[in-house]
Amino acid sequence: MDKRLIFLSGLFFTLLIASNFMAMKLISIWGIILPSAVICYPLCFVVNDLINEFYGYKMVKTVVVFAFIFNAIIVGLLTLAAIIVPSPVYENNEAFRIIFLSAPRILFASFTAFLVSGFLNGYVFNKIRQKNSFLSLRSAVSTFLGIIVDSFLFITLAYAFAVPLENLMLMVLWQILAKLLIGVALGTPITMLIVRLSNKRHGQEKSEKLEVKNFL
Repeated sequence: MDKRLIFLSGLFFTLLIASNFMAMKLISIWGIILPSAVICYPLCFVVNDLINEFYGYKMVKTVVVFAFIFNAIIVGLLTLAAIIVPSPVYENNEAFRIIFLSAPRILFASFTAFLVSGFLNGYVFNKIRQKNSFLSLRSAVSTFLGIIVDSFLFITLAYAFAVPLENLMLMVLWQILAKLLIGVALGTPITMLIVRLSNKRHGQEKSEKLEVKNFL
């Protein structure tokens, strides 16, 4: 059982699911309007790169597909909960319905952006790895392209006709910049550090097993 893969996959699912629901709330940072998911969603690309680095693009595609399935199950269950007749003693049903029946459009936008950008991120990362040995380059470039595509698709699909076009384009721009700050400026060094620590640990474990085998 590969505990590292289980942890990274679980972390990826957690960040993605949290991001999808956080995206339903818009926040204002220094007057800039952004979905609150900008706080954690860029980290999905970091985990995507780590899975790609350790297990390859084929595993990335598998994890992305499973994440999509799990998200769809959650949306379906929450939608069902929202339309079921509530108990007379439950006083917050209208708020519950407003939140979770408005979720499908946001989540559809998030799903579409996530699938396209997730596969793109993994594909670019893998292609650069085949031609260049620098982890920092493939991590930064793949995350950069993934974030741009994801931000444009998500904002336009989620808020088109609900937000004026000028504000919509500003939201796309600011979300790209905010995600790049987290995903590239912070995410790339984190990716490199985790890869180095993990490779060092696994190298030590292999060395210890070899010593034990030779001793026996």
